[in-house]
Amino acid sequence: MSPKKRRQLGWIATVVILLIAARSASADALPQPQGVHNSAPMNDAFGVVLPGNTDPANSNECTIVPGCVVEILSVGSNGVAHVANLDGSPSGGDSNLFTTFVGEGIPPCGTAGVLDTSFYPPPPIGTKIYARVFNASSVGQATAWGQSADFTTDGSSVMDLSTLGLKATTMPLGVNLSTTTDSKGLTYLYELTANTNPQNPSDLFKANNIIVPSQAGQPIQVNVMGHVGRMYTLQRSTDMAAWSNIVSSATGVLTADTSLMLTDPSPPVSPKLFYRVDVTMP
Repeated sequence: MSPKKRRQLGWIATVVILLIAARSASADALPQPQGVHNSAPMNDAFGVVLPGNTDPANSNECTIVPGCVVEILSVGSNGVAHVANLDGSPSGGDSNLFTTFVGEGIPPCGTAGVLDTSFYPPPPIGTKIYARVFNASSVGQATAWGQSADFTTDGSSVMDLSTLGLKATTMPLGVNLSTTTDSKGLTYLYELTANTNPQNPSDLFKANNIIVPSQAGQPIQVNVMGHVGRMYTLQRSTDMAAWSNIVSSATGVLTADTSLMLTDPSPPVSPKLFYRVDVTMP
C-alpha cells in the first residue's frame, strides 16, 4: 500500500473515531425521564381506594380495570398552580404535560390507589409542576378531583404525589371553589388549601391548644394538626385587625401529617394578644 493511501486511511479512521466520541458524549447529555409515583394510596372523598388501571397492550392475562385519570401539569401565570375549570380542564395558563392512570406501572394488574411511571421529555429543570387526579377513568366521567402541591423539577428527583399532599378526590367537579361552601360553612377552596376533606364534618383545620407562660414576655406556643404538602406560619395581632407573621415559626412544606407546636419566642408585653395559624398550599 502506498504512503498516500495509508495517509488517507489514517485520516478516515480518525474521523470515524471522533464521530463515535461525539455521538457518545451527546447520548450522555440526554435528560432523564421525569418519574412520578405516590407512596400512599389515594382515595375518593369517602375513603374508598381509587381503582387501578390495567394496560391491555401490555397484558393478556389481567382483567381490564378502568383506572382513575391523573394529569401532570405545568404551572402557568403568576408562577402558581391554579384550580380546575368547572369542566375539569386546566385554568390560569396551566398546561397538561402528561396523562396517566392510577395503577400505571404497578404490579400486579390493576393495583388500586397508586401509580409508578415516568414521562419523556421531562420539563426543563426548575419547572414547577403539579398533579390533578380525578375519580374516574376520564375527566368527562368524573364527579370529583384532587390536587397536589407544586413540585420543582431538578432532573433526577421523582415526583411523589403523597408527600405533595394528594390524598383524595375531595373537590366536586362543576363547582366554583371560591364561592361555594360545604356543610361546615367553609368554601371548598379553603378546604383544598388546608388539605382537609369537605365531605368529612370532623376533618377541621383548627388550633388545638395554646400554651401561655406564667411570666409575660416568655414564649407562647400554639398547637395545630399540620397536613402533608402544606406550610404553616404562626401569626400574631394585638387588635385582630393587623396581623404579623412569626417568621421563626414557619415550617416549610410538610412531608407527612404532623402535630405542630408553633412558637412565638418573643411576644410583646400587651394587655391582649391574639394568634392564628396561616396555612399555605405551595
